[in-house]
Formats: sequence, C-alpha cells, structure tokens
Amino acid sequence: MIDCKKEIDNGQELANKLMDLGYEPKYLEGSLQDNFFFEDMQKIRFTNGIKPRKYVMILENHLNTWSSNHILFLTDSEETYTKLFEEYHCLR
Repeated sequence: MIDCKKEIDNGQELANKLMDLGYEPKYLEGSLQDNFFFEDMQKIRFTNGIKPRKYVMILENHLNTWSSNHILFLTDSEETYTKLFEEYHCLR
C-alpha cells in the first residue's frame, strides 16, 4: 500500500485525540512542536478517504525559524517507520 503524507495544522490536537482513544505514542520533543509515533493503528479511520495504516506519525514540519506545523505520515512499512523514528531521534 502506498504511504500517505499530508501537511496538517492540528497535529497536537490529533495526537491528543488518539491518546484519548487509548493509543500511546513514542514521543520525541521537537524544536517548536513535538513528534508522535503511533503503532498498531489499523483500526483508526481518518476522514477524506485515507485508508488505515499500521503506523501513524505526526511529525514537526519546520516552516521557518519561528513557526512550524505538522506532517501526518501513514505507512504500513516497519522499515519506513523505524527510519523516520531514528532520523527524528537524532535531531533532538
């Protein structure tokens, strides 16, 4: 299945909703906004026809020195998930 990647403005709110549903992320502090890595998310359905994926990541997206938003990244690939987690972990 093809990975899904979408820029979003409500990443923290989305992460809070997923945590309210009982999903606990791996959390990495970002420079302006935090990063969230969720696993085993196949039961979560998003709007706009986005199909469920095993891994859901809400990643900080730097816009400039003083602002950022998030990228919603969905994948079924453990390799992609692990690679992104390690990449963002090194940025800390």
